[in-house]
Amino acid sequence: MAVLRGRGHVPAIAVRARERLVGAGTGMPAAHRIVLFVAALSAAATALFALELTGRTAPFAAVVLPWPLLAAGFCVAEMKVVSVHFRRETHSFSLSEFPAVIGLFFLSPLDYLLALLVGSAVALVVAERQAPVKLAFNLSNFALTGVLSLAVFHRIVTGDPTLDPIDWVAAFTASLAATVVGALTTATVITISGGAPQYEKLPEMLQFGGIVAVANTSLALL
Repeated sequence: MAVLRGRGHVPAIAVRARERLVGAGTGMPAAHRIVLFVAALSAAATALFALELTGRTAPFAAVVLPWPLLAAGFCVAEMKVVSVHFRRETHSFSLSEFPAVIGLFFLSPLDYLLALLVGSAVALVVAERQAPVKLAFNLSNFALTGVLSLAVFHRIVTGDPTLDPIDWVAAFTASLAATVVGALTTATVITISGGAPQYEKLPEMLQFGGIVAVANTSLALL
């Protein structure tokens, strides 16, 4: 899952209010643009949830999984970040697909989002001590990618008591959809914060993110 962190090749986005976008020409401080972007992500997540997920239940509701337990899983996954070198770049990623895949199958959409946001928030605040602006972006990004993965998953999954191949397809598709959107939003927020434009790096980000998503989802389904 794409997360904006204060280390590695991704620059921090905690900018002062007086900092302005490079070449923007609008006079709007970069921090204000980030706040507007965070608001847009949050609004999109809310609208998509209302349209696609209201009233939906867990596909495999026979297995009772308390959402705080999965929140702990998300928290641990975000604390245990792995850094690897890929094509002369250093990429950081978490193992959040593990609790994510479990939650897709065994939690209702609302409980899934509670687990995702609460667990991730604890990790980002306690372990990384992220600045408010960066934390707000990451949580709004988690909300949007989480709702998107839920919407995709619930559109495809069968909900039969036995796990069918189509259910595997649903999990992989949901993970990849979240990866693509997460890469796009992360590249966008770095660019509008005044950092170096990131869109030319998108193919590499998507390739690496896709490999990680497929690998982690495969292990979670075993």
